[in-house]
Amino acid sequence: MSKLKIKEATTSKLARIFVQDSSSTTGAGLAGLVYNSASLTAYWIAEGDATATSITLATMTAGTWASGGFKEVDATNMPGVYEVGLPNVVVDATSEGSVVVMLKGATNMAPVLLELELDGIDYTVAHATEAQIGTAGAGLTDITINAASVDAIWDEVITNSVHNDANSAGKRLRQASASLSAESTVNDASASTTTFITALTEATDDYYNNCTLTFLDGALAGQSRIIADYNGTTKAVTFDEALTDAPANGAEFQIAADHVHPVSEIADAVLDEAMSGHTAADSLGLFLNDQYDLAITGITTGVETRAGKHSVAGTVMMSTNAALSGGTLTAKKPSDDTTFATYTVTTDAAANNITGMS
Repeated sequence: MSKLKIKEATTSKLARIFVQDSSSTTGAGLAGLVYNSASLTAYWIAEGDATATSITLATMTAGTWASGGFKEVDATNMPGVYEVGLPNVVVDATSEGSVVVMLKGATNMAPVLLELELDGIDYTVAHATEAQIGTAGAGLTDITINAASVDAIWDEVITNSVHNDANSAGKRLRQASASLSAESTVNDASASTTTFITALTEATDDYYNNCTLTFLDGALAGQSRIIADYNGTTKAVTFDEALTDAPANGAEFQIAADHVHPVSEIADAVLDEAMSGHTAADSLGLFLNDQYDLAITGITTGVETRAGKHSVAGTVMMSTNAALSGGTLTAKKPSDDTTFATYTVTTDAAANNITGMS
């Protein structure tokens, strides 16, 4: 069987075949056939067809296509070689994959089979040169990528044992996926904005605490919250900060393998922070630390020493409506905002910092 690979939907296609003389013991070609030789027939069948279709043979000039044309090439120098004008319908795109053409029936003619493999690529077109493509690929247009190939790329499993080439897309994607701790869905028809049961399988309490949960679809897609508590028995997650809406049952989410303290832990840590270590100049920590020390000193001595007067200023500043303008500290009553005392403030280290109480 002869095979020919051509682009589907090619028109005016000439195919050359060799007709063997069945009476010859040497495999010689059979010369002298014409399109209307007695009993000569031609049929074709496409992949997926149930029955063969006949080709009406006709005369033609060698080298010039005619639908169904059948012409001997050279009886003397190439006996048995003939040209066949394939009807356009035989090579049509609807033929799908492959077509078989058979010629037979003439006296002393061995049957001839010709298989046409139809492809989406025209192999007669020269490959593009670098100059044609351009250094930035500007010459590339209308490139169609097979959908199955695209699906295979996106569905490729990325594991530690493959895709490890330095700086490759596969390795970068694998490294990025390492930052994910889990993917799951909401498994709670009564989910609230602060807690819901999930389809996670982890059975350890607090396993996902302080990790960031991000919704991937639905009305909350892209919204993230820090998990304050995870219950390994019920598979429920709880947030300090409420979501804008309760998630829908079945909503998909991912959990990042990070460690971020929720708002409640941050607030507790700030309020529970020991003040003794905060010594940076002009910081709130140093100010509060000084005021606490000075207030305690003034209270315990019971006298209006320099420290005691400091404590007065600190107490006034923290417990009343007070304002410091230049060197004057004005204290006002919380009840009616009227002034009940003024103080003169100095930065002279040798003097009491607060003088001229009135």
